[in-house]
Amino acid sequence: MVAACAPLVEQKRRKGLKRARPRKKPAAGFDLAALSPVEVEEWLKSIGFAKVAEAARSRGVCGLALPHLGHSGWEELGIASAVDRAKIMGYLAELEENGYEKNAASSSPPCDPKLTVG
Repeated sequence: MVAACAPLVEQKRRKGLKRARPRKKPAAGFDLAALSPVEVEEWLKSIGFAKVAEAARSRGVCGLALPHLGHSGWEELGIASAVDRAKIMGYLAELEENGYEKNAASSSPPCDPKLTVG
């Protein structure tokens, strides 16, 4: 009888915990951390953030740092608008998921990133 109660107790303990979302696997053969500052600059230019691209390259931002910048890091690179920072972070999520082809024809981003550089 005691053994039947154990799963119920365990279930109650776990009820308040959220399950972590499974991470999507990155594109085959793509390593975000391996992007050089020049490649990061090219990627930022390809999504329409040329002013930030120059600042990122001059600061030496490489692929390893990209996922860790967050809102304050992008703001430090010159993006004053929270909306523009969110757009870049969304593009970064796509980059992590789909990879980056250096010589791919640049397509315009789905939304118009008008930067407020301060």
